[in-house]
Amino acid sequence: MPPIPRRTFALVTVILCAAFWYLSSPSAPVTSVFSYFDIRGTSSTPEIYGLLHRILEAEDGGGAVVDEHAIGLDAFATEKVDWRKEKALLDREYPVVIFSKTYCPYSKRLKSLFIPSPPSHNNQEFRPSPYNLNSLPLVIEVDTRPDAFAIKQQLKRITGRGTFPNFIVFGGSVGGADEVTGMHSRGELEEFLREKGLLGL
Repeated sequence: MPPIPRRTFALVTVILCAAFWYLSSPSAPVTSVFSYFDIRGTSSTPEIYGLLHRILEAEDGGGAVVDEHAIGLDAFATEKVDWRKEKALLDREYPVVIFSKTYCPYSKRLKSLFIPSPPSHNNQEFRPSPYNLNSLPLVIEVDTRPDAFAIKQQLKRITGRGTFPNFIVFGGSVGGADEVTGMHSRGELEEFLREKGLLGL
């Protein structure tokens, strides 16, 4: 085998060093790889399901809070979890999840597309939602939780979106208020939801 030319060797070395520097940077999108695969590469369950598992465990009285430094599905669990079964369960129970803030006007605008508004002292009219979802979205009001900052950091790492609201469908982030209401205005949202099997008859 002929020796590798010195110029080629130097070029390959520079490329490898640049790639290592980029992937080790905090801003590198390498974490998106970990969001779809367990840190040990043993699961194809998106990491958002680990985050949801932890949040729901806390709401059920488990006392768990989200760790902003957790990476990998098992880092979100306090016990052994079959992540394929957990994903199937969460998809069945909560196919649509909205990460929201109670005071945020953008969050309120997005939620109004999917959650009926009951009469109030300011408005006596019942406003149905434009979309007849098979089940109401799971709304997680992040600002009411003690681990709000950690959830924000994890959502930014896992979905690429660190602002609210964050509209999740079957484990994938569709976007925030601008993206989803834009789909609504263009008449694309109904088709999207229907293709996902989320609309009632």
